[in-house]
Formats: sequence, structure tokens, C-alpha cells
Amino acid sequence: MIKKGFMIGIIILLVSLAAFYFTGNGSYLYFISGGVGWVSFLFSADYFVHSITLKDKNKFSFEKKDRNMKSWKKSKRLLSVAVPNLVAVAIYFIVS
Repeated sequence: MIKKGFMIGIIILLVSLAAFYFTGNGSYLYFISGGVGWVSFLFSADYFVHSITLKDKNKFSFEKKDRNMKSWKKSKRLLSVAVPNLVAVAIYFIVS
């Protein structure tokens, strides 16, 4: 799951770098990678909080671990999408 999310993040980063390279406008890198990175990070945080709060609110004991693990895996996958994009935006801010 992490590898798949990381590869999706790298592909989005490459698309935004290609737009930056062909247009020469750095705002494409900022808006595409930054937007995808922050949205993925916020959804990752949401799924992480959801996986923590599921421990006490399930009525059936067999649902707890399954739903908790699904939320945890989604959180890790979305975080792995966000990391390369946020690193690229941070490097863009440092360089420019």
C-alpha cells in the first residue's frame, strides 16, 4: 500500500515538474504539488484520527480491528502520496 501511494505521489510530482519545465512558471509546481500534498496530508490526518477513535465506538467486537486497520492503511497510503509533493514544494520555496 505504501509503495503504491508513493508511486502515485511521484507521478503527480513528475506531472507538476513537467508543467513547471515547459512553462517556466513555478506556480504550477506550487499549486499542483502543494495542493495535492496538503489535501493528501489532511485526509491522512483525518483517517488517522478516525482509526484512533474507532477503538471505543464500535458495537460489535469483530468490526473493530478490521475497520481500524482499513483506516490506518488509508492513512499511511495518503501520507505516502503527500510526502514527495510536500518535499518538492519545500525545496521550491528554499531555492526561490
